[in-house]
Amino acid sequence: MGNIVLDEALKNLAKGERRSEIARLRDVFLQIEETLRAGASRSDVLDLLHKQGFQMKSKSFQSALYRLRKEMKRFPSREIRTVKIAGVDVVSPTRFVHNPTPTNDLLK
Repeated sequence: MGNIVLDEALKNLAKGERRSEIARLRDVFLQIEETLRAGASRSDVLDLLHKQGFQMKSKSFQSALYRLRKEMKRFPSREIRTVKIAGVDVVSPTRFVHNPTPTNDLLK
């Protein structure tokens, strides 16, 4: 019984309005980029986001796009994939895996 309650609470948290706008924007960032590349204006995209509950101002939206693009450039080798977190599909880059035992053959 306790796991079901926890599962519901996590689902509500993942979908909740209390998440930051940048976190929610990150979820739809790839679709936004495709829309902008297709020729839509930033103001049209922002108007659509406002209809979906976002409250960003124009400058905040531009800054968030800049930050998210910079984030994607920093990790160009990362794959973007969709994962299911608490029953919600979330776009997530793959994580970097550190190899603590490097191959010493490269040093010879």
